[in-house]
Amino acid sequence: MHSSNMKSRADTPPRSFRSGSWALQTVSSHSGCVINNNHEEGRVLKNIVNMVFKMMEKVPFQVAKHPVGVDNAVQDFVKTTLKSAENVQIVGIVGMGGAGKTTLAKDLYNKNCSSFLNSSFIFDVRDAASQKLLHEKQKKLLKDLGVQNKDLWFDNIEEGKGILASRLRSVSALIVLDDVDHEDQLDALLPTMNHLGSGSFIVITSRELGVLRKWGISSIYRMKALNRFYAKQLFCWHAFLQSYPLQGFEDLVEEFLNVCSGLPLSLKVFGGQVYGKSKGYWESQLHKISRILPEDIKQRLKVSYDALDKDEQEVFIDIACFLIGERISFAIAIWDGFELNGRDSWETLVNKCLVDIDQNNCITMHDHLRDLGRDLVHTHSQSRLWHIINIHKQSGFLGIGCFGNRKQLLTHGEYEFIKKSATPAEEPVWIRRFDFKNGRKLPSRQSLRELRILEIHNALKLKKLWADAD
Repeated sequence: MHSSNMKSRADTPPRSFRSGSWALQTVSSHSGCVINNNHEEGRVLKNIVNMVFKMMEKVPFQVAKHPVGVDNAVQDFVKTTLKSAENVQIVGIVGMGGAGKTTLAKDLYNKNCSSFLNSSFIFDVRDAASQKLLHEKQKKLLKDLGVQNKDLWFDNIEEGKGILASRLRSVSALIVLDDVDHEDQLDALLPTMNHLGSGSFIVITSRELGVLRKWGISSIYRMKALNRFYAKQLFCWHAFLQSYPLQGFEDLVEEFLNVCSGLPLSLKVFGGQVYGKSKGYWESQLHKISRILPEDIKQRLKVSYDALDKDEQEVFIDIACFLIGERISFAIAIWDGFELNGRDSWETLVNKCLVDIDQNNCITMHDHLRDLGRDLVHTHSQSRLWHIINIHKQSGFLGIGCFGNRKQLLTHGEYEFIKKSATPAEEPVWIRRFDFKNGRKLPSRQSLRELRILEIHNALKLKKLWADAD
């Protein structure tokens, strides 16, 4: 067996030789190296050697420390998004923060860069908000596409666009633009999107579905949550350095999987936090994260929230606190009642991959985004009350809501609380799913004069709607 293994190794050329052979084959398949006379032979050979070395210098990216489920995502991407009949492929990858967009893009780049003489991966485009930084991204892209350093001395983005337009028309290139969040970035880095070189393959990752659509990109892949099988493997690799749980930790792993809801970022963060820790620590972390998101996850997700305008932030918070599981038509009616321009705000949240609707037209939101919204309310204001402890702490009503099946908080006990409230509400009060059970009538209308919505359940004993009704 040892000698067989040695023979196998002896029969396999060294990596550098294999890379050189592949590079020569690839170069030979490209036109352009034409020799018209003997004097040009040396120049052409030099160009070929330079191209071979350039291709051999390509080092694949580390896709992820533990690339669980990536191959499956690539297969799904190819099956659902690529259009083989098109000469130029321009595709988008969208999803919420931490969904694995960059990981997928790096793997696609690694798998395809060997087919291109010219390739470039531009990371963190969103961070290049200033003109100066976007200018640097242009230079990086041009250098990767073979433009010599002496031709990279341009002073502004508009000049860079001109040079890029000329270069992109003349080459077949693989380009990945990672984390784009504004049309200006695409305009600066892909000024000739409709006139790219034959055979080019462009991949753009973003949290902003709307940006890609406005730019005319129709082939868009939406990141999916990891299924339970892959989620468990990824979490275990970070928690145990193996693909399965240690004996005795199986139930705790399942609880963490429930918390993470298939988000790769959370699986990696939480898995790393509990690595090498006792069961007691695992249990305390589970209790903690049920109340507080870890700061690194919170900050990654908050980027999209911070980019919303005031109305959109209000709608996001309403969904996080009250409206998950509700029909979108019902939610829009509420927002319109509060003059929040609900439909447009909803569309913005969808385009930013912050919310979605299920097959029944009911609102869905990832648990971590829900927790982010509630944490923002808890930290910065008490504009919405959904937890019974917080309701009892308030002396009056700033806005009480109990929307969705998850939090049936306004029960008979809370009816007594409402009844005893001395001061009428000055702001609109939302009360819904009032589980009446033993009550026979509601308090006076005067104490709830700003009530917008009332839905009563289990009201078999209700004889009179309002105490002060005739």
